[in-house]
Amino acid sequence: MHPLYDCIVVGSGPSGVQAAQTLLEGKMKVLMLDVGIKQDRFYQDNLPNSSFTQVRESDPNQHHYFLGKNLDSVAKDWQNKQDRLTPPLAFTKELVGLWQSKIDKNNNQFFMESMAKGGLGNAWGRGAFTFNEKELDKVGLAREEANRSYQKIAQRIGISGTRGQAVKLDPLLPPLFLDKSMQYLWNKYDQKNNYWRRRGFSLERTPLAVQSIPKKGRQDEQYWDIDFWSLGKSAGYHPGHTLDQLLLEPTFTYLPQHYVFKFKDQTDGVLVMAKHTGTLEEKTFRCRRLLLCASVLGTARIIMNSLHAQAHKRPLICNPFAYGIWLNTKMFGQQNSIAKSSFSQLSLFEQATDPGSFNLLNLYTYRSLLLTKLMNELPFSYRFSYQICAILKEMLVIGGLHLPEESHPTNYIRLLPDRSSPTGHILDINYHHDDRRLKKAIRSINKPLLNWGAIPLMTQYTASGASKHYAGTFPFSTREQKFCLSREGRLHHTRHIYVGDASGFRHLPAKGPTLTIMANAHTIASGLLKNFKALLSVEDSLNK
Repeated sequence: MHPLYDCIVVGSGPSGVQAAQTLLEGKMKVLMLDVGIKQDRFYQDNLPNSSFTQVRESDPNQHHYFLGKNLDSVAKDWQNKQDRLTPPLAFTKELVGLWQSKIDKNNNQFFMESMAKGGLGNAWGRGAFTFNEKELDKVGLAREEANRSYQKIAQRIGISGTRGQAVKLDPLLPPLFLDKSMQYLWNKYDQKNNYWRRRGFSLERTPLAVQSIPKKGRQDEQYWDIDFWSLGKSAGYHPGHTLDQLLLEPTFTYLPQHYVFKFKDQTDGVLVMAKHTGTLEEKTFRCRRLLLCASVLGTARIIMNSLHAQAHKRPLICNPFAYGIWLNTKMFGQQNSIAKSSFSQLSLFEQATDPGSFNLLNLYTYRSLLLTKLMNELPFSYRFSYQICAILKEMLVIGGLHLPEESHPTNYIRLLPDRSSPTGHILDINYHHDDRRLKKAIRSINKPLLNWGAIPLMTQYTASGASKHYAGTFPFSTREQKFCLSREGRLHHTRHIYVGDASGFRHLPAKGPTLTIMANAHTIASGLLKNFKALLSVEDSLNK
């Protein structure tokens, strides 16, 4: 007889670890099933304990981690791969091509998944935004519960920033320092901030899940500019921080190398089927409740396979995304700050036509991702691109533009049979963004940036899925209907199946959703915990 767990949580990403922590705080016996690929020990052991600038100037072995121990980063740059993961973080996508295969759409789509310990939380930009009331309503989340959960997650992970449209939390950790280039833009905006606000533009400090002040057990911000190279030496939060603490709990069990592909919802609990990724042995686990936090696409695979809906089309939402390069004219002939963070420093909001909705441009300065990566993006020869980058590198400002997105009938996923896959299925994603919306937003956002001295150099419109923000496959519904979720996260027409990631979100604001995903996972785990305790109380009464 298999052991009976109170709850099985599938996935160790941002939603999975936060949900598990909430369940464990409620004294539940929790099993986490995960593939859980770890970072290559080579990079953990060889990353230096110093800043990016110091490494570039003095370390003779820097090519091992900047270009990859087998120079794999160089080869992928020439192949024009779009994930832009640095070699130390490349473990985030290992085995995905085998276990989570997708139909190739001639490079017109780039939907990213992860089977790593920590999931896509390893590659998260640490933007920690809260949704406003209208955004929460569109998503389908209860305002009061969401706001309480935001506060709870902020206490757990630490969020630095200033209160505004980007984040409404109290208290916040102090914001990170602005480097010289970003300070110039901020000063120009601040001189006429009322003028720009009346025209629908607001510039704010980017809220970040970054430990800006010392805290026991966490690396605080050292301004080494190596955040996209090292998880251990970055002050940015990632799910591994929480998972390491959960492993100390006696009622928590973590089983890596287990790929969950199916469940059976029964009267007295759930059977969960998984395959061992090493031996391909199939195993079955028993629990009272199943909480799926395998990310939107991973959770969809499990549910469609379990409900025999392989060819059934499910909606999908993904933020349109583009990025641009600007030249900060105030930085001509100057060197930018040596001490700086790699993360976004400023966020430019543009009021959209729908009240309470915004387009969002997150601004970075460019150094630690290497000029070779930027050269590959410029529409010139490599030699000319190198000359441009070498001269203008201190002036470069990179911006990632996200637009809000709704569900559209033509955007969907379905699960199709595939004998070459270990699970017997392949995911078919049909998604198309209208680049006209992005082009219109870029033209509009260029107006204040030009006024602040930032000249547009180029804009790159990315393939669908490149934002890595996905939602909406099993939307929240107040009516009991198949393939939808209750607000409490229960999959309709099932007894014990819950979903804790963004699968239920009916809308995606332009703001990064990761903080909201973690908050929602905490909300759902809290409700599950309350119902579970009520059930145990009834069972105790019957036994007596």
